[in-house]
Amino acid sequence: MYDPNVTITLPAGKGQEMSALYYQACVNWVYENIDKPLGSSGIKDGKFYVSSYGNNEYYSGTSAYQGNVDLRAASARTQYPAEYESMTDNEVVAKMKSRFALEVMPGALSALHPDAMPVEGLEVIYTITFGIYDGANSTHTIRYKVVDKAKFEFIDCTWDTPAQ
Repeated sequence: MYDPNVTITLPAGKGQEMSALYYQACVNWVYENIDKPLGSSGIKDGKFYVSSYGNNEYYSGTSAYQGNVDLRAASARTQYPAEYESMTDNEVVAKMKSRFALEVMPGALSALHPDAMPVEGLEVIYTITFGIYDGANSTHTIRYKVVDKAKFEFIDCTWDTPAQ
């Protein structure tokens, strides 16, 4: 039976080709859609959310270099104090998680899967397993529904599920 669903595993850690590809697409999305409008003159200028390395960002925490989502509030504050200085650690993390789920990963998926299409009579779901670092390493799964050509709608993420 035809199954249009897609499952993607992004192993955490340096040198993971698939993870680097997806997270760099995330960093590029943040640079193009957030940093450039703020006045960034290059992906490595380090002025806003994207670091001077050009391979990680603290708008949502993605790191092509580390191969994970970095949810350390202190690191986000260090990169872009103007955004986060008046927020608690929990507020910073909640904002970064929301941006990852609702803006950044859907933007990266659109760039990397420009031909993704809904299928009449079926839900097309992209399921992505990925690593986070918040002082400790853990793995989570996020799901998106394809709602139009290269358009991804957030369904859920395991980091929103309370621990049992």
